[in-house]
Amino acid sequence: DDGGAMAGGLILGDLAGLISAMGYGTYTVLIRSLCPRDEDKYSMQLLLGYIGVINGIGLLPIALKVAFWGDCPGGDNDGVPGGEPHPLAFDISSSCEKISALVLMYLIGKALADNVLSDYLWARAVVLTSATVATVGLGLTIPLAFASDWLLGRA
Repeated sequence: DDGGAMAGGLILGDLAGLISAMGYGTYTVLIRSLCPRDEDKYSMQLLLGYIGVINGIGLLPIALKVAFWGDCPGGDNDGVPGGEPHPLAFDISSSCEKISALVLMYLIGKALADNVLSDYLWARAVVLTSATVATVGLGLTIPLAFASDWLLGRA
């Protein structure tokens, strides 16, 4: 029954969204409560560096596998009894290809220039103001993006 599988997928998606929101809220409150305002007592760069190293070590095997072998994790049905895919599974292997070294360098450059900078500025805003103000400011980026697209005629 496709309706039951779809409802299960919706519930699973809602649950994943709820868990990620709780994790984000916990992360924000911990930054605010554990990091003092005086940067002489701690280093925001070091904190974000440790988070990056932990994520890098944990996700490096998956990134290398996709980058050099073109295999997508979860793209096949190996190990599934009877070869039947799970009702909530989908095939992503057709969209994964090997990426060139140039594209990998562009991805790393974009990550450093975009994600690292925005995370650093957001974490500083949490420490200097409050978790609520920083989160509201982050949430305002969506309507401001819509407004800028409308003003530039791209909406």
